[in-house]
Amino acid sequence: MKRQLHNVLERFLAIFSAIKDNTPLFVYHSGYDTDGAIDSLSIKFNEYVMNQLFESYMESPGLDKESYIKVILSLAFYYGLVNLLRSNGVEKYNHTAGIELQELKRSFEPIYETLGLTLNKAILSHETERLSKEENKITSEWMKVLSLLRGDQEKVSSPNKRNFFAHAGFESNVTECQATKGKVFVRYDDKYRETIKKWLCFSA
Repeated sequence: MKRQLHNVLERFLAIFSAIKDNTPLFVYHSGYDTDGAIDSLSIKFNEYVMNQLFESYMESPGLDKESYIKVILSLAFYYGLVNLLRSNGVEKYNHTAGIELQELKRSFEPIYETLGLTLNKAILSHETERLSKEENKITSEWMKVLSLLRGDQEKVSSPNKRNFFAHAGFESNVTECQATKGKVFVRYDDKYRETIKKWLCFSA
C-alpha cells in the first residue's frame, strides 16, 4: 500500500502543479488515475488507519496524525481534479497524434475559470496564439518548437526550466508541433517525460 500511495500521490503532485503552474500539455502527456482507482485506494487507506487505531487498547498505534490527514486530503483533492479534468474532456493523448492546440485551449479555459486561475487563462491564450500564428511554418512532420522559432533544427539545446514555466509549458526544446489540415498539434518529446515531471513535482 505504501508503494501504491507513493505512486498515486506523486502523480497527483505533478497534475496539481501542471494546473497551478499553467503547463496543461503535461496532463495530456502523462494522463491521470481514474476516480474509481483513487476512491478504492482511499477506502483501503482508511481501513488500514482504523485497523491500526483499534489493534490494541493498551498501546498507542504511533500514527502521525498530521501526515495521515494530509494523505486523506490529497486523495480527496486529486479525486476532485480528476472529475474536473474528465468533465472538460481532458484525457491522455495518443503520443503519435498529440493534442490539437486549440482543443487544449478550449478544454483548459473553463478549468481555469472554475479554479479562479484567470491569469493562467490569459497566459495560455497568449502562448497558444503565438504558436498558431506560425502555422504556415509548421510542417506535416513533427518538429521541435525550437526549430520553428529559430529556424534551425541543428541548434537544439538543453531544456530550460525557467522557459518551461514562463511559456505555459511549451518550452521549445521539449515541445514538438505538427500542422495537419489547417490545425496545429502539439506533444512533448517523450524522452523528457521524467525531466518535466521533476520540474513540476519540485515546484508544487
